[in-house]
Amino acid sequence: MKLQIESKIFIVLTTTIVIAVFHLAVSTSQMVGHMIHRELFFIPIVLSCFWFGLKPGLISTIIISAIYASKAIIGSGTGLLLVPTLFQIFTFLLVAIILGSLADHNEKFHEDNIRKKELAALGNAALNLGTEIQDVLTALKKAYIQIKNDSPGKDEIEEGFNRLDNLVTILTSFVEKDHRQKINFNINSLIEDQILKFKEKIDAADISIVTQLDDKGCPSKVFEKSIIKLISDLLNNAIEASPNGGKIWIETSHRPTYNVLEIKDEGTGIKPEHLKKIFRPFFTTKQGSHGLSLASNYKFIQSCGGNMNVSSIIGKGACFKVKIPIDQSSNPINYMNKISDWNPDKDE
Repeated sequence: MKLQIESKIFIVLTTTIVIAVFHLAVSTSQMVGHMIHRELFFIPIVLSCFWFGLKPGLISTIIISAIYASKAIIGSGTGLLLVPTLFQIFTFLLVAIILGSLADHNEKFHEDNIRKKELAALGNAALNLGTEIQDVLTALKKAYIQIKNDSPGKDEIEEGFNRLDNLVTILTSFVEKDHRQKINFNINSLIEDQILKFKEKIDAADISIVTQLDDKGCPSKVFEKSIIKLISDLLNNAIEASPNGGKIWIETSHRPTYNVLEIKDEGTGIKPEHLKKIFRPFFTTKQGSHGLSLASNYKFIQSCGGNMNVSSIIGKGACFKVKIPIDQSSNPINYMNKISDWNPDKDE
């Protein structure tokens, strides 16, 4: 992949340099030559936008525009070409914005499709694997009960059972369960409960929890175990990522059709190349982790009509923002309308 990117950069640079050399070498009196070069400059602009997206495409376009303008204006020694030159630069930028935006949208659409296919495949596997593990686990627990309390290694066995139980819970969360019932919860109360649950771990790391919970409350009709697991996992991740003496900010806000939960830490942050993969099954940067927790939480919140987004600055921490929809079965709202005002990258 690295070699492929380098090859694309080389092609864009080489094309730009070759066209620029011919453009600067031709006399300003030879308008036909300049018209040809003007059109040829669209080649590196189109390639950079198509291959790298909006921002890199705009950077390439600005450089190309400067090269084009330097010959058209400075080289001619007159300002007569100012208007057509500015118009041409405007055209360069307009093409770059359109193509770059389309390329970014296409990449996001492609990534979303891959993620959905991965989650669907994992769901099918989890249905069979989870059932098999649960049967074996049930049999082992029956044998475990017969072990005497003072038997050596019993605590380790119990810890192993708990880990298997947790893994089965995560695996089966990828499978839709229509029999589960949604219950009305105040998200703020669940957050306070989870802070108490992790109190010992928080105190041990000397971490400060700063909460800013919406005074109006954040009621949502959601699946009990799933929403508690989501809050617990995000808070635990923030604690583990935070340095000793660090701070964690937890904020909620109530909207007409959804609630917003934000959890921000002061950890080392998440590398840019990992941000796009963080919700994918089995992707993890932690040793001993299976990389399924965030993926299962992401699938749960999307199945409810919500969304989850993460942003990060290296060395300054990460921020998870979750949209938790409010169930309004008595007043159905089109799904697209419910999420149309949701912008996870915008400060709410």
